[in-house]
Amino acid sequence: MPDEPGEPKRPKPSWIDRIGRTLERVEDAPRNALWRGQPVTDSAQRTLYEQGLVGQATVLKAPKHPPGDSEADAVLTFTVRVELPGRAPYDTKVMQPVGQHGWSVLRPGTLVECRVRPDNPKRVLLVPAASDATAFTLGSSGDIISRGRPAIATVMQSSPLGKTVPGTGEQFFLINLMLESEHEAQPWKVQIAQRVPNGAEMMVAPGARLTAAYLVVDQGDSVALDWSTSSGGRYS
Repeated sequence: MPDEPGEPKRPKPSWIDRIGRTLERVEDAPRNALWRGQPVTDSAQRTLYEQGLVGQATVLKAPKHPPGDSEADAVLTFTVRVELPGRAPYDTKVMQPVGQHGWSVLRPGTLVECRVRPDNPKRVLLVPAASDATAFTLGSSGDIISRGRPAIATVMQSSPLGKTVPGTGEQFFLINLMLESEHEAQPWKVQIAQRVPNGAEMMVAPGARLTAAYLVVDQGDSVALDWSTSSGGRYS
């Protein structure tokens, strides 16, 4: 009996979902064999996402050019450093379909969530942030500090994000700042996701004032905190 108008849709029985997944695997079987377990097809990606170990990966190398069609995904190759709880970090290559947004997020130095096949650590699925999420970048802060204009940052709010820098244990914090610079007519607010050195967590308490650098006035994409100057050389 069909749903009455205005009633919420009834969930599909679980057996219908199982049939759909089986058909998906059957249809993808030739390509799965061709790609030798790389997460390229929908079924391979779904299986790895649902059954894989949860870890994080730092992008080391990425294609220089985005997919040609903004609406289509292309199979691209990335070199990443994978970190799993209780295991030593290791480098591997990942091939998976990526669109223009995925390509723009998966730039060298970016830290992303990943899934790893339990019986084959070389099979990795990268899980880039959604278009409205905050990206975690390891490699850009030093460049911003060296090239950017100086600013004074007042911490308005901060909270740990549950992500750590591979190999150091330093935490990423989501930090809301009010920036002031002699080069700008008025202060502006930004939000950044940046690592905080171990032991420096109180430096991002509300009301703290830190030295920062910025490239342009934006919402935080080109802003970095200068830990060395802010701490008198204690942290870097």
